[in-house]
Amino acid sequence: MRPVSDKYIVILILLSLFFISGPDFLSAENNDSAPESKIEKQEIQWRTEREFPPGPLTPANVLAAPFRIPELLLRLAFLPLQTFVEFSEKVDLPHRGYDFFSNDDHTVFYYPTSSGGTLKFSDTEGLTLGATYYDSKFLDRERKLKIKAEISTHEDFSGSINYKRPADKANPYFYTLHFRYDRNGGNYFYGIGNDSDVSNESIYAEESGEVTLDIGRKMKSFRILLPYITVGYVSSKTYTTEKRGDRLSIESFFNTDDINGFGESIDFVYYGLTLRYDNRLPVSNPYQGHMMELSFLRGDSIGNSTYAFNRTHVSYARVFDMYKHNRLLNVGFQAEYTDGFGKEVPFNHLSALGKKSPLRGFRDGRFRDSGFVLFNMEYSYPVWRGFIPNVAVMGNVFLDTAKTFGKLDDLTTGNVQYSVGTGLACSIVINTYIRTQIAYGGENLKFVSSMSRSF
Repeated sequence: MRPVSDKYIVILILLSLFFISGPDFLSAENNDSAPESKIEKQEIQWRTEREFPPGPLTPANVLAAPFRIPELLLRLAFLPLQTFVEFSEKVDLPHRGYDFFSNDDHTVFYYPTSSGGTLKFSDTEGLTLGATYYDSKFLDRERKLKIKAEISTHEDFSGSINYKRPADKANPYFYTLHFRYDRNGGNYFYGIGNDSDVSNESIYAEESGEVTLDIGRKMKSFRILLPYITVGYVSSKTYTTEKRGDRLSIESFFNTDDINGFGESIDFVYYGLTLRYDNRLPVSNPYQGHMMELSFLRGDSIGNSTYAFNRTHVSYARVFDMYKHNRLLNVGFQAEYTDGFGKEVPFNHLSALGKKSPLRGFRDGRFRDSGFVLFNMEYSYPVWRGFIPNVAVMGNVFLDTAKTFGKLDDLTTGNVQYSVGTGLACSIVINTYIRTQIAYGGENLKFVSSMSRSF
């Protein structure tokens, strides 16, 4: 594997020292006496506004009482959960957990430090151990630091450091400095194009490092309009790997010489602009509002004039309140196009459907090409109505449809991929949201579990 150059290590150290201990050119003192924003008041109001009413005491309900035995058994089964929720509310555990796992500005509540670990298993990565440390008062200032690392029995490794100076009421400017290093020998590849065959499922290895700086300003109070610029550097190298489980190496199905950038070490400097508008409320599980985002990103290779990329991404999401904040219709749309404008785009920098662009019935990265169009629709409804205070269990059904394309001329209505599914989502208090779903897209069943909304 290619060692990390000493000059890059020196650059990362200098940047870290500058942004963590250096001049605070974008900071301002907090204004604790600032009045609550309209949105903050709405989020607090949500605690009592969302309705999950029990059924009225009518003769029909009295006669139907014997049929409510399953409900009573359900209450009894969830008694340990009720005890846990009551305890967690005393120490505000849901907010602490949400801060730790999500680490973003979507939550109003912040706590000084958190730490924890993860354990998972897959046939390509083997047993993976992970650890995370999060500090929202780094150096006794309003700074956020998150360090995360994972290592597997196959000697795969991933690590990241995220340092952020968030915006606040007194100062709308923010900046984020992000470091990432990954070494993974179990990346999936199926081919390029919307018609790539699942029978070509194979794996390859990739080693990459990246540093990114985002600088932006919140144009209106509390996350409404968010423009920011991005500059960064990424270095990556792809290569063949040995068989893992039932997954064969990429060279068993493809001629790697025909895959742009495979087997090469490629360095990119990139820069871009993002405009984002988001007024959905509440942020973890909204029942109103919409989001719009437009971003441009340009990447130029260093020392190799063969490669470059220009990426344009558009996304839109909206929540329709169908009935009393608990029957919701979520719709989302995303489109992305990546072009080299006369130069080649490495295959691992093409547009791909994945976590941020979910086609839930397929593995992340199952489809990749120059561009994609994606449409999501999800309807949620109450399943469990107020058995435990401040806890709501929602059922959902969804439809995802998408298509990848090589050129704009190929963007037709034919050969579109679909996935359907259902699941449950549990919302605790206001800021904690846990989602479990099962989806099918024509190949295999896929289970999805997350602490964030679908899109």
